[in-house]
Amino acid sequence: AESTDRAWPIQVIIIDILLVNRVGKNYSKFLVIYVIAYLAFFTSESMFRFGLYDIPGTNSQAARLDHVTCSALPCPAVQSSIQNYLTGVSVFILDFYFTRGFANSLVQEKAKVEASVDTAE
Repeated sequence: AESTDRAWPIQVIIIDILLVNRVGKNYSKFLVIYVIAYLAFFTSESMFRFGLYDIPGTNSQAARLDHVTCSALPCPAVQSSIQNYLTGVSVFILDFYFTRGFANSLVQEKAKVEASVDTAE
């Protein structure tokens, strides 16, 4: 199994929507923790193969070890998995930071416009 893109990009979109619509900080914090844990879990599965991908298939230990082609550690798959994890977390955290800044600026601009309208009336 490889560390490939999964459902986390959709989770990024969901957290962006929550931030822009000011749903609440608790939901945002929960989703940040959830996405980072999700990425860590599936990255560790792709590196260590503890059996998550093999649950629907066979229980044979030999079948689980067929994918091992690296005799000297660290295997390139481990290095690429760690790189994929760090890239995914970095993209997610940067997106969260910039979207939160955008959402806060949007609220401030809305307050200014409302104050201007109230003053003009």
